[in-house]
Amino acid sequence: MGSEERTILPVVLLISVTDPEACYIGTEPWKPKEALEENGIITDKADIFAFGLTLWEMMTLSIPHINLSDDDDDDEDKTFDESDFDDEAYYAALGTRPPINIEELDESYQKVIELFSVCTNEDPEDRPSAAQIVDALELDEE
Repeated sequence: MGSEERTILPVVLLISVTDPEACYIGTEPWKPKEALEENGIITDKADIFAFGLTLWEMMTLSIPHINLSDDDDDDEDKTFDESDFDDEAYYAALGTRPPINIEELDESYQKVIELFSVCTNEDPEDRPSAAQIVDALELDEE
């Protein structure tokens, strides 16, 4: 086998949690919809959703679904004020893909934006596997 050849291992499409009593552990803003539903079926794709939101966090320098009012345009260090937090909007947004302002990012972000988008698909079966993400990132290096 040449150095350029790789062995392709079969990938299981979805790996389900085998213990029905097990619960998904994760930080709320990064949880996928299936982890927020009472009887949601958790698979390996739940982590892919969280990875997508981590990409979003790096591009926006914000926490997913935390929308604080932006009344003041000064550069002062702001502290959290509960009156700035909209509980209803926050809980309604959990498990969804947050919007991204593409105009604020230059074209060098295109591949990351595409990866964010596919990783945060609502349907877990439409999210890529970790192996597919690695392959996509390695293709970008060539």
